[in-house]
Amino acid sequence: MEGFEHVVKIALECENLIVTGNLKFYVKRKTSKKKTDEYQTHGYEIDLVGARRDKLVLASVKSFFGSRGVSRQGFKGIADESKKTYFALHKIFNEAAIREKVIEEAARIYGYDEDQIELRLYVGKFASAADKDIVVSHLENLHAGSGNRLF
Repeated sequence: MEGFEHVVKIALECENLIVTGNLKFYVKRKTSKKKTDEYQTHGYEIDLVGARRDKLVLASVKSFFGSRGVSRQGFKGIADESKKTYFALHKIFNEAAIREKVIEEAARIYGYDEDQIELRLYVGKFASAADKDIVVSHLENLHAGSGNRLF
């Protein structure tokens, strides 16, 4: 487990959650082929899963220490389209269909209602204060399970 993930694990444990390491949630999606119906299954990784009787937390952890940090360029809808984008870094937060399926699968596996599941993004470093404000505001407007939280 990476250092920042360990810090997040401890923070989750302080919320009286039982925490486990990374898991992949498999999502089946239709490909873009027009002539035939073809489906592909891909595993989307959640770094930490925290559980207690009333709540399940799916935590994605992005430290980016030693690099520029998390920027708005990784998120659809707020990226500057004239610059290079990195949407693949945050697919769960960028694609509603993936987000919904991950939450649906977590509910099925762990036996929680979808409204008991929180999807969280823990960020160790942002590219700038402006990026932080823009990303936080953007994620507050997404819907997932019982809601999104950014830490």
